[in-house]
Amino acid sequence: MNATIYIPINGKLYDAGDVTEGGTIDRHWGKHDIDRERYSGTDDKYTNPFFYDPQKAINYFQLRSIEFGNWMNQEDRANFLYGATVALYDLAYLLNITPQQTGFYKKLSISLGARGQGRAAGHYEALPTAVINITKTQGEGVFAHEYGHAFDNLLSFYTGGKKQSFVSGGRSIRKELDTDILNKGNWFERQFELLFNQLF
Repeated sequence: MNATIYIPINGKLYDAGDVTEGGTIDRHWGKHDIDRERYSGTDDKYTNPFFYDPQKAINYFQLRSIEFGNWMNQEDRANFLYGATVALYDLAYLLNITPQQTGFYKKLSISLGARGQGRAAGHYEALPTAVINITKTQGEGVFAHEYGHAFDNLLSFYTGGKKQSFVSGGRSIRKELDTDILNKGNWFERQFELLFNQLF
């Protein structure tokens, strides 16, 4: 990593400096066969201050909050913050929305290693909480999945969903069409029912 990172968290100043090959961070990226150059800060697109500073990330992505778990050391916090903000930045590009819209206008929070549940790699807590949690030990690669749950939940909120808090129905295990939703749901809920009907 070529960029020097300064992150004030809990009153501390963190200086990551230049990462030397063979260290923990280097082994971490290599273990998961991730192109280290892609995440090394050598690409100008990923060197903006909001990738490294929690308050700047909150402001840039219009998040409600960013939480860190008590068992996250400063290096963990820096790495997880960087991964989460790069994910948000890339999702904005893929969804063709502005980065400021990814936080749903301060309704969404991100929790990094702070709210783990069981063996889940991550989870989403629905409104009024609206928190994406990424676990410390096994949360890699799940951010977009959890963001999908947030999008589903907030889409229901914004479109006035009455019967359910997710336009898709959330974690429903039903195996047949819900004609009540098909007839009385909002447009998004009806579209999901039609999709599910094809799947059923």
